[in-house]
Amino acid sequence: MSFLDFIIIYLTCGTPFAVEYFIKNQMSSTLGNCFFKASLITVFWLPYSLNNLWRFVKKQNSLINFDTNKEPYSLNISKIHDTQKKMESLSFLNEGKYSLFEFRDLVNRYKGLMLETQGEYELPSAAESEIFKVSNSSNVNISSICLHRRNRNRLFFHQRLAQRDFLAFLTETFRTSIHSDINYFIVLAFELAVLLKDSEMLLKLKQNFPEILPNNSNFAGAFLEYELWNTEIHEELQTSQI
Repeated sequence: MSFLDFIIIYLTCGTPFAVEYFIKNQMSSTLGNCFFKASLITVFWLPYSLNNLWRFVKKQNSLINFDTNKEPYSLNISKIHDTQKKMESLSFLNEGKYSLFEFRDLVNRYKGLMLETQGEYELPSAAESEIFKVSNSSNVNISSICLHRRNRNRLFFHQRLAQRDFLAFLTETFRTSIHSDINYFIVLAFELAVLLKDSEMLLKLKQNFPEILPNNSNFAGAFLEYELWNTEIHEELQTSQI
């Protein structure tokens, strides 16, 4: 292979990086400046690609090695899993309207959406911004923030549906079942709501099953926290300006 062939192959390898940079940045800078930088990337594509690879690996590590002190992942996932297994182990689940697999799907949907809605996602994700970068949107930041808010609202909507379906299942099972383990089953539902920090579900369970409210300080603390901070129950004090 001659030196000319090597140069052709080398520049050919750098062309995709230059095109990618040009398409991504043509709206944020002047055309001449963007073309000049893309030309440099064609020549120096090897350090440019290594830098992109390093940034990608660093980003992935930041997603995996998350801060364990933040919600929702600081919740006792193992305890949540154990509580669900205890509920699934009760034999009467297969004798009612719902099968064990339907119950497991119902709990997984409720549990997963509760964990997801409790996460701290104030800024749009890379996937939510990428669509507007590819489409050359005039304002990527505002567009991605609007999409992010829309996705979060839809997520909360499905979380409420999962919560409602889970509560309906508990109510129907308690009403139709004649097994002695049904009270223990409802107590486990209380425990699951506490572990998921679902104060709204706790209040509904307290209203629907007051006779089997567990006598536990954790439950009492959870109800107290909900009653103190729920704006639907306690309105703000009306004060007049002096």
